[in-house]
Amino acid sequence: MNNWVVIFGLVVVVIVTFIVPVFADENLCIDQPSRFTPLELRYAFNGTGIVEGICYSLADKSILVVVNGTEDSSITINIPKNISCFLGLYNNPYGEIDPLIIVNAREGNFIKFTKENNSQDITVNIERNGRNEIEIIGSGIMLPTSSCLSPKMQQKTFGTVEQVICGSMILMEKVSDGSAACVKSSTATKLSERGWGIVITRIS
Repeated sequence: MNNWVVIFGLVVVVIVTFIVPVFADENLCIDQPSRFTPLELRYAFNGTGIVEGICYSLADKSILVVVNGTEDSSITINIPKNISCFLGLYNNPYGEIDPLIIVNAREGNFIKFTKENNSQDITVNIERNGRNEIEIIGSGIMLPTSSCLSPKMQQKTFGTVEQVICGSMILMEKVSDGSAACVKSSTATKLSERGWGIVITRIS
C-alpha cells in the first residue's frame, strides 16, 4: 500500500509540473552575459527536466532557452504576442512567419500553435540527456521595437528606461515611479515644466 502512495504522489507531481506554467530564474543565463539578457516566459514540460534559464538577445532578435532534461521529453514555450512581434514573427508585413529553431547548434524540429490572443506555443523535443540549448530565432525582417512593445513592456523586458524606443516621440521617465512614457514633443515640455517627468531623449 505504501508503494502505491509513493507512485501516486510522483504522478501528481509530474502532471502539476506540466499544467502549471512557471518562470525561469532571472539570475541564470550567465554563460553569455554580453549577448543575452534574462527574460521571463511561461513554459511547461512534457516529461522530465528543468529550465536553467531563459534569455533574449536584442541584437540577434532571438531567445535562448537552456534546458536540462531527458531525451524523451519536450518543452512547450509560450511566446506572448508582443515578444512574437519583437522577433518579427507577428504583425509582419509578409504575414505570420515561423521562427528558426536551433537545438544544440543544429536546426531542430518544432510544433507551433497560435492561440486566439496571438501568443504562440512552440514545442521542441529534447534531443539528448543533460544540458540542451534551444535558440528561437526570429524573422530577418526587423520591425520597429516601438510598434511591438509599449513603453512599460519595453522597460520590463529590457531592464532600463534608457533602452526604451519611442520612435518619433519623446522618451520621458515619470518622477513618481520611474516608469517610461512616450509623449509628443509639446506634451514633454509641459510635463517637464510641471515636474511630472524627466526628458530622457529629444528628437534631433
